[in-house]
Amino acid sequence: MRAPFLIPTLILLLASLPACRTKGDADPSHLPVSVVSVPARTVLAMEAAVIDEAAIERFALAVEDLGIPPEGDLMARDGRIMIPVAPETKAGAPLRVETMPSMQAAALVLRGPTLAAIDRRIDELHRWIEENGYRAAGTPIRVFTDYPPENWVVEVLIPVEAEP
Repeated sequence: MRAPFLIPTLILLLASLPACRTKGDADPSHLPVSVVSVPARTVLAMEAAVIDEAAIERFALAVEDLGIPPEGDLMARDGRIMIPVAPETKAGAPLRVETMPSMQAAALVLRGPTLAAIDRRIDELHRWIEENGYRAAGTPIRVFTDYPPENWVVEVLIPVEAEP
């Protein structure tokens, strides 16, 4: 069984990146950041030296070949492209099933970003974390929740712990 909806959606996701613009704030105190509890999730993951359109397409084809529908939004973290799946999911190379542990995370929702704009906002989010009594406890996770280029929504999550 194939999941034809996945490839066009994921390709549209990265094909649209260069056309979008978001201006970063110089002062992180004005960022609409919230600290949220993120539940543990089972994800299907693939390593990617660079997360670009070609990597997303390879990921989408591999996921489609499994015939397993995703149970959430596309994510990127630490050179991996991921999508939530059912816990009983089985996979083989180049995909693997992983468990993302539950965490507290500083969350910032961005609209219409390019990858450069996301990275700029991640730097600001790190400053917000430091200025608000937290410390980063992991690397950023980008969650692509809406893909059309004119309405992109990307949630950036950075695991945090309260400063002692």
